Amino acid sequence: MKRKNTYLEFISLGFILMITLSLRVNGQSATMVYAAKSGRNVDIWKCDINGRQRVKLTSYSGPDYTPTISPDGKTIAYTTYEYGGHRIALMSTDGSNKRRLLPQSEGYNLDPSWSPDGSEIAYFTNYRGYWQIFKYNLLTKQKTRLSDIGNTSERSPAFSPDGKKIAFQSIRDGNWEIYVMNTDGSNHKRLTNNKFDDFRPSWSPDGSKIVFGSRNNNQMDIYIIKADGSGLKNLTNGKPQVLPGNGESHKDDMSPVFTPDGKLIIWSSGMLGKGVDIYSMKPDGSDLKKFIATQADEGYPAFSK
Repeated sequence: MKRKNTYLEFISLGFILMITLSLRVNGQSATMVYAAKSGRNVDIWKCDINGRQRVKLTSYSGPDYTPTISPDGKTIAYTTYEYGGHRIALMSTDGSNKRRLLPQSEGYNLDPSWSPDGSEIAYFTNYRGYWQIFKYNLLTKQKTRLSDIGNTSERSPAFSPDGKKIAFQSIRDGNWEIYVMNTDGSNHKRLTNNKFDDFRPSWSPDGSKIVFGSRNNNQMDIYIIKADGSGLKNLTNGKPQVLPGNGESHKDDMSPVFTPDGKLIIWSSGMLGKGVDIYSMKPDGSDLKKFIATQADEGYPAFSK
């Protein structure tokens, strides 16, 4: 129960401005969303890949974060305080038609993940004093609990590209580790076995690998592992390094995702108060570059498929 309140190692960065950008991936138009904090302002915007032609999508003055785009590219699901604490909301990608996903009586619900066919959203919620993973069917309006034990916390579900698995983080064995399960909640399998905490898994487009953030000795790094649990590799070297563009050593690397073509991993890195920006690297950890950098602190990147 006490550990569940440690969620928001990620919220602690204060990412509270969401932006969407258009880019080209393998000649196809794609959309990227991410969260960012600029001063004390909280807004949702869209713009082009250069940060131009910005259009304000919301005027709410509380945090919006963990955005994710539906498979058809028409809807953004995200976590917001607009409806009283952590709640998942939906809106069209032009910022219209904002609405709460679940009734107010459902309590806090966070960190949405779309199923590949767009019919379901996985998320975690407060269930009998613990964070537990559920999924919600947008057609039937039915929710299903996927966590298979009650006295532990589990968070950050992520559907696999084929829709057969969900990766997530669980503290059932004493610290946060990465697990996978079937989308009906069966066959929970532990992938990582570390003395440190692992967070926010995300799949490669072909479903063969999972990237995640891992905290060791107050240092967050990006790791990659095969979907069967083999081949664990630290991609950001396990030690502070000088980031291109600002000359500062990083403190936290988090929220990694693959680009839709699988050629790059995008993640946020930096030190709060000294600049948190979005970076890119190849899946082997090479060719690290600054990807998005503004006066805001940016994080929680996500792509349309």
